[in-house]
Amino acid sequence: MSTVMARGGVLHGTMPMRATDPWQRSLAMALRLTDVSIVVLAGFLSYALRFDGDLPNEQVELLALTLGALLAAQCLAIAGCYDERSIDRLSTQLAQAVLGWSAAIGCTLAILFLIKQIDPLSRLWIGSWFVLVVVGLVAVRCLGKQLILRARAKGAFLRRVAIVREPGVPLERILDGIEMNPSLTPVAEMEVDFTDPEQVDAVIREVPRLGQIEQLVLVCNPAHTAALRRIVTAFRQFPIEVNLVAGMLPSELPVIGMRAIGSLPATVLVERPLDGPISTLKDAFDRLVAIGLLTLLAPLMLLVALAIKLDSPGPVLFRQMRVGFDRRPIEVLKFRTMRHELCDAPGAATVKQATRDDHRVTRVGRFLRRSSLDELPQLFNVLKGDMSLVGPRPHAVAHNDHYAALIDGYLGRHRVKPGITGWAQVNGCRGETITVDDMRRRIALDLQYIDNWSLGLDLKILLRTPLVGFVNEKAY
Repeated sequence: MSTVMARGGVLHGTMPMRATDPWQRSLAMALRLTDVSIVVLAGFLSYALRFDGDLPNEQVELLALTLGALLAAQCLAIAGCYDERSIDRLSTQLAQAVLGWSAAIGCTLAILFLIKQIDPLSRLWIGSWFVLVVVGLVAVRCLGKQLILRARAKGAFLRRVAIVREPGVPLERILDGIEMNPSLTPVAEMEVDFTDPEQVDAVIREVPRLGQIEQLVLVCNPAHTAALRRIVTAFRQFPIEVNLVAGMLPSELPVIGMRAIGSLPATVLVERPLDGPISTLKDAFDRLVAIGLLTLLAPLMLLVALAIKLDSPGPVLFRQMRVGFDRRPIEVLKFRTMRHELCDAPGAATVKQATRDDHRVTRVGRFLRRSSLDELPQLFNVLKGDMSLVGPRPHAVAHNDHYAALIDGYLGRHRVKPGITGWAQVNGCRGETITVDDMRRRIALDLQYIDNWSLGLDLKILLRTPLVGFVNEKAY
């Protein structure tokens, strides 16, 4: 149960808090698996109907089925079929499914054409395969609509909202407006005097503690400029969108845009980065590239693992607890580059950074650190969903706590997933941070990346990484 604050921080009631993540993950995964199964089964069924019960057994036919299934998994994800923001909108889902499958079958035929394997395939089989998959995807989504309605009653696919209102604003009116959008669920509300700095600080302190709040709705007089500015500054360090339901705003406040919260018009003061379909696109891109890189680099990674075992006793991988998205701890993998008995414990309270000519680093480890090959196991972190290919580098918990107290805005880097490489790294900010100014410049570049993210910027960073980021005089 989440608590609700009254004036002065006194508790005066509760509103039910709904856990959404387990449902979102399980339903999205079930839909992914179902879609891929439909593609494969429809391929076999359409072939059997075309060739009197025979099943595809020629190499080119099996290749077409394999390509179709793999590309469908990615194209449907990129089309937004598994985005919880639209998963209950039947018309949107149907359009996304047809678009994603059309792109997948088109890419499959294009690949077969380029490798000169398309001629042996039956055109009638390909056409009936396409139609059967469309029928299957549509049927699953019509059935899924009913399942979503049942799941929503248990808290799934809901955007968690905290409401902060000033005295005199009726809560019922706000809730009536929010409930016009069934995907929004208020989990807490607070009545606050915006002229009282202590109550404003209580909002800043308590809302993040509620857990996984995605949207903060402020309902107050926009003349409370000082209080609103304090809230905006504080919440730029969290993956929480901040909206103000009010009239004209003072020019001192930043305005990103307007949005509707149910039937309530609101001004966006802080934006949640990489939200909705953009997040899905980046996640699909990350995992697709990670799969390709792991496949391509598997022989090299095996050789590195063998070299580590021959060079010094101990495990091949080094595991360390670091801070990830929304300040959640994650276990980051690296190839071990130091002597096992001198390595920091995974959750050590103090972590010593590697220095030039560090006696803890092994011979093989020195080469791995110089070339950044020690970071390759983090591709598994990307597949797991803890990291992205590009983003702010994850710092050890001890370092995170240390620099968060010294650098304003430091915690804003946790509004997105950490990355294997990043804008700071390709601009020369990597390795040991000798002074606070070294870290301050790195954080400024991380925040610049978050505020200006695009898929094109990610591609630019990935292309620059082998040239600038991997071999660097500060890597030791």
